[in-house]
Amino acid sequence: DVNQDGYLDILAVGNNYATEIATGRYNALNGLYLEGNGEGKFVPRSMNESGWYVPGDAKGLTELRGGKGESVFLVTQNQDSLLVYTNLSSAEQNPVIQLQLLDSWAEVTLADGSTIKQEFYYGSTYLSQVTRQIAMPHSAVSATIYNFSGNNRVVNLAPTE
Repeated sequence: DVNQDGYLDILAVGNNYATEIATGRYNALNGLYLEGNGEGKFVPRSMNESGWYVPGDAKGLTELRGGKGESVFLVTQNQDSLLVYTNLSSAEQNPVIQLQLLDSWAEVTLADGSTIKQEFYYGSTYLSQVTRQIAMPHSAVSATIYNFSGNNRVVNLAPTE
């Protein structure tokens, strides 16, 4: 959820410089940010709007959490430098929930009563690993987290008065 609207978004990287000589490079992708609307549709956002610009031979993308809770995206490139992008708006969100080893997915309840399902992974792209945490959208009030055995626990996120 890059823009913190409660809906999952897509960040993509690509290109392939290792093709045979007759074909040439596949190098038309300079990164792509697709903003989700919560109904299964995604709207592409320009690089000027999003700040997401990855022009090289990108091979991997993963997200970590910085010291203040902000999203930090790491992009690896073939025979090039590591790119680091920080999403400062993510630091203003509800607390990040630390996942347990066998946690598999969560049903997140939003303030309007709707729910979203989020699966957890151990990696997100080629040879990557991801932080075992879940960042809650601003409108989240609770999360029911399920493990691989079907057991669950509820994390209450609503502010207490």
